[in-house]
Amino acid sequence: MAQILADELGISLSSAYKKINGDAKITLEEAFTLANKFHLSLDLVQSQQGDGVMFHYPSLDGEVMSPWRFLDQLIGMLTMLRASPGINIRHTTCELPLFHYIFFPGLTAVKFYFYSNSVWNLMGNERPGQVWIDELLANPAFQEKCWQVFDMAAASPTEEYYQVTMYDTTLRQIHFLRETGQISESFAATAFKQLLEMTNMISNWANDGKKRLSNGQPGASYDLHVNELVYTNIMFLIENQSGRTLFSTLDSPNFTICRDARVLDRMESWFNRLKNKSSQISGQNEKQRQVFLQDVQLRVYECQQRKVT
Repeated sequence: MAQILADELGISLSSAYKKINGDAKITLEEAFTLANKFHLSLDLVQSQQGDGVMFHYPSLDGEVMSPWRFLDQLIGMLTMLRASPGINIRHTTCELPLFHYIFFPGLTAVKFYFYSNSVWNLMGNERPGQVWIDELLANPAFQEKCWQVFDMAAASPTEEYYQVTMYDTTLRQIHFLRETGQISESFAATAFKQLLEMTNMISNWANDGKKRLSNGQPGASYDLHVNELVYTNIMFLIENQSGRTLFSTLDSPNFTICRDARVLDRMESWFNRLKNKSSQISGQNEKQRQVFLQDVQLRVYECQQRKVT
C-alpha cells in the first residue's frame, strides 16, 4: 500500500508511511490525485467524519420529472430492493400512503396532477385540469404501471405508522381543484369515493394483518400503528440481506436516498421509540382500529359536503 501511495504521489516510501500512519498530512492536491486515480468521491470521504452525511437525490440528474418517470423510478427502486431476500419495510407518513392510493386510478391522477403543476413544474401557468387527468387515465400503460408498483409493495412486509391528519392535504387538493373548476363535480365525487375505498382496503388489511395484491391474492404482512404524538415526514427504512437504505421525501414526492450507517442506526432507534409511542391497530385491536378509521372517514365526508363558493 505504501509503495502504491508513493508511486501515485511521487514521494518517497518513508513519506508514504508517514501519511499512512498519520504522522504527516495529505495535502488537498494529493487527495484530489488519489480520488481521481481510484474513482473516489471526496464528499464521500468527508462525509464519514464529523456530522457530514452523503444523500443521493435522483431528481438532480438533469432529466425532467414526470408521472411516467416517477413510476419508472419506483419500479426500478422496488425491483432492486426486492432482488435481495428478506426485505422488510418500516414506513411513517404524514400524507396519504403512496403505495396504497396508487391502486386507485382517479386518486393517483389527482395526486400526479398536483405534483405536475407544483413540484415538477411541468405546466407553467397553464392549468389543464380535467383534460390532463382524462388523458392520463385513458392511457392503459398508466394503470399497468401503477398496479405494478402496488403489487411490488403489497408483496413486501411493512410496519407502518399513520397519523389521523394524513388525509388532510389530499382532501384540500381535491376541494381546491373542484372549487377552481379544474376538475368536474363528477370526478371529484369519484376521487372522494376512491378515498373511502382505500380506507376500507386499509381496514381489511389491518384486520387480517396481511395485504392483498391487485388480483385479490394474499400479499405480505401488514403491521399498522397510529402515531398521535410524533410529527414525521414521509420515510421508508428498508432492510434486506444486502443491507439497509433510508428513503425520505425532500420536496414530496421526490425522495432522497441515504445508506450512511450512522444515519441508518439512528433512524432504526428512532423507529423503535416511535413504536413505543404509537398504538398498534392491526390484528386484534379492533376498537382502536375502528376509532381511527371512522375519524378519517368523517374527514372525507365533511370535505365532500363542503359547498363550492
